Amino acid sequence: MSLPLPRSRESVGLLGLIAALAWAQLSSGAVLWGPVLLAAWCGWRVWRRAQPLACMVLVLVSAWLLNRMLLLEWQVWPLIMLLPILVTLLVFWRRDRPRVLEVMRMGRLRAKHAALGVLVGLISSGVLLLWMRWFAPDLRVQAGLMPAWPVMALLAVILGFALLNSWMEEVIYRGMVQGGLAEAALPLPIILVVQALAFSAAHYAGGVPNGLLGVGLTLLYGLALGGLRVWSGGLAAAFVAHVTTDVCIGTVLAFPAIRMEIMS
Repeated sequence: MSLPLPRSRESVGLLGLIAALAWAQLSSGAVLWGPVLLAAWCGWRVWRRAQPLACMVLVLVSAWLLNRMLLLEWQVWPLIMLLPILVTLLVFWRRDRPRVLEVMRMGRLRAKHAALGVLVGLISSGVLLLWMRWFAPDLRVQAGLMPAWPVMALLAVILGFALLNSWMEEVIYRGMVQGGLAEAALPLPIILVVQALAFSAAHYAGGVPNGLLGVGLTLLYGLALGGLRVWSGGLAAAFVAHVTTDVCIGTVLAFPAIRMEIMS
């Protein structure tokens, strides 16, 4: 059964916006005009008829692209994600506060949700360590983001990094993107694959893991996180998994001795 024209048009526009977000994460320089034009065309097609979360995705993608095009000195973590999120939340806070709260809703974290979240995080951490050991990737740029502080201070930095990075990525990909796709009534397999593709694209250049293999691994990880979001009815289980993995990443980046031992 085909979708009615307005809903079908909205779905195509929403998918185009998410494609523009993924494309922008893989692009730089003049190539960024490609996702800008795609986002402008999709936004023009869906804005007047779009569901609230589709409009939120449009603002998010627009803010992301403006940040990439105009604020070149701010292309660092966490600003590259935090600024678009804050712009989007501020735009919609007074206009549609329930939707803002919905995309950030953690939901009730039952013991089974927390347990599976930790398990997913531990499995992904193990896969990540195997990737580092087998392929010895160059992580000097990522490690350079960590300060040369005493051990106890570094542990606090690692936890702060894991909490903030996990929150930002979950709000974007499982909150806004996955929520917008669900609101457009797309089939669940498409929802999970599309949000995971957008999530994995963000890791190609500077993520951990990175490169083509990193994108493939992150795609599988994104599918698992999206499944946790659906199963638990909120971001909490996926957030627990994400924090667990990011603590592993932060530890490897913060301590050169551990990193060298893994890769040797």
